[in-house]
Amino acid sequence: MRYLVLLSFLFCTFAALPIMADDADPAPAEKVSAADKRAEKKDAALWYKDYMDKKKRSGAALKKVKDAKSAAKAAKTISELYGLADSGKTTAMGVAAEAKRPESEALDELLARNEKKIDKLNAVIEKEKARIDNAELMTDELSECITKAAE
Repeated sequence: MRYLVLLSFLFCTFAALPIMADDADPAPAEKVSAADKRAEKKDAALWYKDYMDKKKRSGAALKKVKDAKSAAKAAKTISELYGLADSGKTTAMGVAAEAKRPESEALDELLARNEKKIDKLNAVIEKEKARIDNAELMTDELSECITKAAE
């Protein structure tokens, strides 16, 4: 009998634990220091600058496409920019990877503030894509590169 009472007591205790856990106070919100905010803004600005530079250089490379040879050269240039064809920059530590997009509010604000500039560059890329496609110079590699540049 004692065994049964002890077993039922333990069962009730473990059954009530999740209910008791809900009554606990939530963890306090993390405070972000001013230095962390500045570093976040700096990272966002560096990523944005690189992003825009790649778009501008891609548009410039596409404008130079006049024949099959220049189309191949543009595809090579854009694939090097975006690291598509194992042609990333080699450093002492190995091959440099493409910078990852930081997930931060600072970057979201920066992109929203400069949306017109981004749209303008995307329009240039799309215009050149249509021109190249009409001239029947589009290759699979170049198409992949243009898709990456227009993201």
